Amino acid sequence: MRFKLNCSVTGRQEVLSGELHVEVRRQDGSTFWLDPAFWFCLQNINDPNVEDWLCTRFSATRREARAVLMAIVRTRLVVESNEAEDKTVDDAGGRRLKVGILTERMKLGYGVDLVVDQTARGLAHRGMEVVVFAGSVEPIYQSVPYQMVSLQQETGMGDVFSQSFFRRSIGLIRDAGCDVWLVESLPFYYWLEHLPGPVVVVEHGTPYPELFAGDLSLAVRIARLLKRERVFKRLRSCDRIVAVSQFLASELPKEVAGVATVIYNGCDHYARIDKEQCRAFREELGVAPSDMLLVFVGRIDFDQTRQPYKRVDELIASWQRLNARLPAAKLLLVGRSDTLTKGELAQTGAIPILNAPPETVARALASSDLFVSMSRWEGFDLPLCEAQFQGTPCVAFRCGAHPELIDGTGAGVLVDSEEEFERAVEALYNDRVRLASMSQRAMENSRRFTWHRNVEMMEAVIRDALGASQLPVFPIARHGAGRAKLMAMLGLEVLRNEGVVSFIRLAGSKAKRVLGASVGLSGREGDRQA
Repeated sequence: MRFKLNCSVTGRQEVLSGELHVEVRRQDGSTFWLDPAFWFCLQNINDPNVEDWLCTRFSATRREARAVLMAIVRTRLVVESNEAEDKTVDDAGGRRLKVGILTERMKLGYGVDLVVDQTARGLAHRGMEVVVFAGSVEPIYQSVPYQMVSLQQETGMGDVFSQSFFRRSIGLIRDAGCDVWLVESLPFYYWLEHLPGPVVVVEHGTPYPELFAGDLSLAVRIARLLKRERVFKRLRSCDRIVAVSQFLASELPKEVAGVATVIYNGCDHYARIDKEQCRAFREELGVAPSDMLLVFVGRIDFDQTRQPYKRVDELIASWQRLNARLPAAKLLLVGRSDTLTKGELAQTGAIPILNAPPETVARALASSDLFVSMSRWEGFDLPLCEAQFQGTPCVAFRCGAHPELIDGTGAGVLVDSEEEFERAVEALYNDRVRLASMSQRAMENSRRFTWHRNVEMMEAVIRDALGASQLPVFPIARHGAGRAKLMAMLGLEVLRNEGVVSFIRLAGSKAKRVLGASVGLSGREGDRQA
């Protein structure tokens, strides 16, 4: 990367070369360090919201943000436009930067998978060589502008959480020669210490155990503790964390907060749908122009072992009560379902569209009057933002990341109970003028969430990690608990929160299997580390 410095003292223009956390030497012999916040401001100096973004990106105060901006103004330091160099060459190695992304699967209907795809596309567009390693891959993700590797196909192993899968996959991954790794999901969070080069952990969050029942609650509690002890507390000074919301960043252990960056997901991956297409889509569904069409997009299951916190069954029941009073209120359910059929959902009175292609999801969101959700936990909530991109406001519960997406924008209503939910929907049903105003504000609010900004910030984190890897590397937190201590911590937490029965289950074979998958990844090496 090259920079121009217009020296206000000598009047001369100097060309500099530098990288994050790297000392830059001027022609007169003086030096300075390119701080990440300073670099971020340079990249976004023409953005009218750069001060707000600086506060969000680095948890800076207004005073600190303005001080950084004034330093740039005083020195008149700007980024030189040299797109060809930026897109094809890594400054340090004289070659394209190679990024490996690890994720459980790449399938239609899963938010994380869509995020991985958009991140990979964006980084590839910026000139990086991107390889996505996924447990399984559906056809929709096979023709992509980056390299896709199905680990199940390469290894012949179906269980991505097994030690056999790890042993057969890790060599293939290491041999890929990636400079940096983005780790997006389990089981790969537990593989960090086996990956060469710096690692960026992308935190999409784990729901609260209290939202699940029985053994599933126990498994979620174990997963949350393992992530804290076996992932976050094993990061090195060159590793980084990206949280997809301030809500998730606030839940990180304090030891690693200093290496965390909040990068919101984008929501502009679907094309905007025009009014004529919306009219035709509603006609296809049998929805009249005067009807109020409510839409939910997400996983659609009543099975309590499959994301029960989404509360789709409660959403349908609430709509049925509303529909008894408001017959022109229709409910459209769009998403993936592994346990329900269109016929079963249609019996509820709702309009189901299952396993729809992306263009249909976009049409559904744009053609609806209101996005509705009764989910009790969201690390980000991609469908809600996708709806706002199409100009569709929302009514949703005040939980997870929802407040930072909606509060103060006028783009939706957040509620705290089913009764408030129904009152909010009914109020908007009876006030279409307000609904139209919220629609405009929803579209304006969606401009905060673009993939261009997401990938730009992700690249900055990647280069920050690479720059830090050239310096002495050291643990940024105390080493995570060993096997015996971890078992004791798990036992105490389960006994305190879930009772004696769950504690007994923890002592059984299930706990051993879960722990073995995460801490005994490589046989003797895992035992030695514990």
